[in-house]
Amino acid sequence: MSSVKSFFSDNWVLLFSVFMLLVPTVLIEYSVLDFTHGEIVFAQDDTYIHLAIARNLAKYGVWGITKYEFVSASSSILYTLLLAGIFKLWPAYTLVPLILNLSASVGLLVVMHKWLVRQGISRNAQLVTLLLVIFLVPLPVLIALGMEHTLQCLFSFLFIYEFSDWFGTSMDKKEKEISVPWTIYVYGLLTATVRYEGTFLILMGCLILVYYRRWLFAVNLGLFSLLPILIFGIYSISRGGFFIPNSVLIKSGPSLLSTEGMVKLFTHDIYDKLTNYFGMNGVSLQRLLFLLPLLGLFFLDEVRKNSTFRLVLIILTGGTFLHLAFAASLATFCRYEAYLIGSAIPIVCVLMVYWGKVFMHKKGVLSRGIVVYLCFLFIFPFLLRSTDAFGRISLCCINIYEQQYQAGRFLHRYYNNTVVSFNDIGAMSYQTEGSKVDLVGLGTQDVAIAVKMSRRTPAFIDSISGAKRVKIAVVHENWFEPETFYPWKKVAHWYVPNNTTLASPYLSFFAVDTTIAEGLEKNLKAFQSSLPAGVLAEYAN
Repeated sequence: MSSVKSFFSDNWVLLFSVFMLLVPTVLIEYSVLDFTHGEIVFAQDDTYIHLAIARNLAKYGVWGITKYEFVSASSSILYTLLLAGIFKLWPAYTLVPLILNLSASVGLLVVMHKWLVRQGISRNAQLVTLLLVIFLVPLPVLIALGMEHTLQCLFSFLFIYEFSDWFGTSMDKKEKEISVPWTIYVYGLLTATVRYEGTFLILMGCLILVYYRRWLFAVNLGLFSLLPILIFGIYSISRGGFFIPNSVLIKSGPSLLSTEGMVKLFTHDIYDKLTNYFGMNGVSLQRLLFLLPLLGLFFLDEVRKNSTFRLVLIILTGGTFLHLAFAASLATFCRYEAYLIGSAIPIVCVLMVYWGKVFMHKKGVLSRGIVVYLCFLFIFPFLLRSTDAFGRISLCCINIYEQQYQAGRFLHRYYNNTVVSFNDIGAMSYQTEGSKVDLVGLGTQDVAIAVKMSRRTPAFIDSISGAKRVKIAVVHENWFEPETFYPWKKVAHWYVPNNTTLASPYLSFFAVDTTIAEGLEKNLKAFQSSLPAGVLAEYAN
């Protein structure tokens, strides 16, 4: 009994933090499950891309949104492989992402708690830090998304802080003969493989080693961390794909797709991303880019004495800059930047606890007031970002259920093996077995090549639809030029009110093969009674 009391006494901070993680997570999922009558649904269609690829990999050995062809449509090598491996043993397809994300979130809190304990700060300070991580990242929202971002937060933290602890300690001790712990290589590999943005952090680690003339260590760390990306890239090229996944190329905009785009990136886009307004997600990352070096300057004498803290700040500042400059748009849901925010919170909190009190006691009332105001100015976008995410997450899941999930159900019931084209590929790919044409290019290589060559025109779409024998198109019309639809016959569209995450509240159904238009309309009308309350179906005739 005493051992149990001792365990709770020693770990109450961690246990309470896990409890505070579970409460909002359960509330979010309960509200969604209540609406969907027990169906697990995710807040982004992208989650279903992972599920579709992982299922096809597990069942048919094919990395693609269908079992018929390879296509590199996932931005996470590791997460897709992990899902596929679990699906081989336990095909509970929609439950697995929730379990993985919850486990990764708890793991993140555990390793962060251990690091905070080593820093010697009070338990109250540890608790505040972990709560800030839970609610500012925010972890419950990432769990509900069901994607790889909680794993990215975990591996990024482990790499940044393990690397900084190792090399910073050796610098403080002025050790000449050092060796790299094997864990740093493993964390580097996991960080780069779970999402391609992890390469920004690896690059910063390698640059630090190069700066201190640890050439061999830098080469070894870079090569080992990037090895899975290199292997997958070569395999993708051998199967007719690009070295970088379609999802990374296309979502990053034209900068990675052409020479002209690369020139524009360095002459215009980087400055634009660093200075312009991109919603609370972008503003939060812009503030973080200024906050981290300012903290280093603010506590300059103290940071000079602690090389670990200095290296953490350098890696995070460089990683934030590279992410803003080269990564995908930050105007979407709060997930792309979560790994940087999650890794920054512990070092910011520890610096404030260590030396913030000392600084505040030394200064006058006016100086303290200015510091408090500046802190609020920097932190406010993070609060808005998190508040927005918590306020929207349940409705995002419901929106996906109302539109994309229902479209998948409809196609599964009436056109499971029919060739279909679309622009949002996740849920409909996951729920059907037939061949598919992704008109955006993430899931169809021919279209991705056309996007890269700037020749995805209405004529091209008509041509590939004929070549692939597409029968039905289920699309958001606002994504395409009106001329795209001239050869087809529009049958109906669904309208989802209160849209907060869908590409468009209107989802249109076209008979690409006009001879099936009458049958398509009949099936849509038969399915209409299955639509959730509030979803409106309107017919062209």
